[in-house]
Amino acid sequence: MKCFPCILNHYALENSNQLERPKRLVLEVGCGSGSSCLPILRNCTEDTIILACDCSSKAVDVCKSVIESSTNSKNFGAFVSDPSLESDESDTSFAQDVKTAHMLLLTEETITNDDDIGLADIVLMVFVLSAVPPKRVPRFMKQIYDATKLGGKVCFRDYALYDLPMMRFKETHSIYSTCADFDGETPRLYERGDGTLSRFFSLETVRDLFESAGFIMEELRYATVFNDNRKTGERLKRAFVHAVFRKPED
Repeated sequence: MKCFPCILNHYALENSNQLERPKRLVLEVGCGSGSSCLPILRNCTEDTIILACDCSSKAVDVCKSVIESSTNSKNFGAFVSDPSLESDESDTSFAQDVKTAHMLLLTEETITNDDDIGLADIVLMVFVLSAVPPKRVPRFMKQIYDATKLGGKVCFRDYALYDLPMMRFKETHSIYSTCADFDGETPRLYERGDGTLSRFFSLETVRDLFESAGFIMEELRYATVFNDNRKTGERLKRAFVHAVFRKPED
């Protein structure tokens, strides 16, 4: 995760002279195949636990298989959960699901503060919010906030306005939403051929979504990435929103 050095440098790879330290928790929301949490798990120290979740049980199974075949998985757990669900749509909250998964990887010796169980030091949200229906985003963000430790950080990357796929979507794939982006326009929302959603964000909209949930902005910018198509020789310009937000400590 080169784009988020705050994870690898300060949470996963950090060495400490302390003989005893509570295990830190990195939580990936919307894990897919596990490609984002795998490099962290490969490089993290023994005092870091990685949890990954997805609303798709198939994705969770794939993620588990990839991790188990690629690295030591004793500090890794994956589970099915959907932070966008309302309280009357699920028997448990997202924070409860995280706490349950976290407990399975802890021993009595590693539990130093029961209040911190299930609260993430780092939450990783990579290309996940764009797939959440706009009307469900406030609930999604609130549940992410509730599952983040005081002072914890959310590392965010997702599709930006005028990213290449947005320019290639046909108008017939555009979806109208009664919600509004920060600029007053309806969300730039499209439906892929497989029925999943793809939303494209401005910096202002991302900041508004996180700050409305209670987070404090630490970093927010556009990130341009060039992908080379070896087959055609074409160079493709991609545009993403890159951000780090922090949960207040008081």
